Amino acid sequence: MQKRCVRNNLGQPELQIPRVVVICDTPKSIETILSLIVLAELHRLKIIKLQAVIATLMPADCRAEMTLGILELLNLPDVPVGIGSTATTARYDLQAFEFDGTDSIVATKTEKLKNGSRLLYDVLCENELLLQKSRLVLLTSLTDIAYLSVEFPNLLTSDRIEFVSMQGKYKTGSDGGRDPDLETRNNLYDKQAAEIWYQYMVSSASVKFLRQCISRIRYGNCHGLFLNSLS
Repeated sequence: MQKRCVRNNLGQPELQIPRVVVICDTPKSIETILSLIVLAELHRLKIIKLQAVIATLMPADCRAEMTLGILELLNLPDVPVGIGSTATTARYDLQAFEFDGTDSIVATKTEKLKNGSRLLYDVLCENELLLQKSRLVLLTSLTDIAYLSVEFPNLLTSDRIEFVSMQGKYKTGSDGGRDPDLETRNNLYDKQAAEIWYQYMVSSASVKFLRQCISRIRYGNCHGLFLNSLS
């Protein structure tokens, strides 16, 4: 019997579908929620495989519950959600608008929430065993990914990571490398983590660095670039 090859709406075999891991700070800003909605639809169409979402920034547990609640509303209750780090070395004052009006978004299976660092590690290891590459989408502080780059740098090499899509700005250094713009909020949350991650990206030239702005209107409408990069 001939083995059936499952394909997505673009005609790609299932094993070739891009595997996406997201680190975000739901519901810090509207573009994070919009990004989850878009990613969920791409997952439903099997254009991507949304493997995991790690919610960071204090209170990370509340953000993870909100993320899970949103995914449940989007009929994706089985996408793993992890509780990430506090993601900031400075004092962070929770803004009233962040959770305002979200009482109806309640995760029903909070026992499914996982440790964010462990989830990120497990997903990347799983992809390695399947000889599949990961695509990272970083929409917040770089604390969690910087930690991984220090503790498990071999998980983030070019044979494991296809590219990294980031929200935030960088500056071109005198040596031609990329330095984090510390006036950008996502870099400012944890300056040391931002410096560690950007330095890793420069030193590990084998990792394709794709800086995309998934963003507020003031950064320009880059959603088309984002979608094209994922698919």
